[in-house]
Amino acid sequence: MFPMSRIGDWISKNTEPSAVIATRWKQLSFWIGPRKILEFNPMLPVDQFEHQLRDYGVGYLVALLDRSRLREFETQMALSSRFSFTPVHRVGNAVILKVGAFHGEEETPKAPASGKPFSIVSAGLTNRSICFSIRAAKHGRRPP
Repeated sequence: MFPMSRIGDWISKNTEPSAVIATRWKQLSFWIGPRKILEFNPMLPVDQFEHQLRDYGVGYLVALLDRSRLREFETQMALSSRFSFTPVHRVGNAVILKVGAFHGEEETPKAPASGKPFSIVSAGLTNRSICFSIRAAKHGRRPP
């Protein structure tokens, strides 16, 4: 297992209270204070991944490394044409990445104020969209 409390402590000390954190691990919400968390499925197609980052104003992405040393969301990050991902901290097998816009794009927008003190949003998909995205990526196309 990984030290979720240490990841949350670093996020609490080094990010602004209005930051939106995207991760697969909703348990992180216990340690990040007033920050919002966006629960991501690591199998999201690239276009949905980019839209979720943009629409919710995600500033940081928390990903785990597996035994092959690949990070969660590695494919989406590699194929993203709108965002950059810069590692800012590592705790055990978890890495915290700062999400930024590529040149020519606007800065990552701030999430709209919802008036709610805490929220978790889940981004889902179907097996059919996963297969389509994998086939499209292999042939250099982006899914619609």
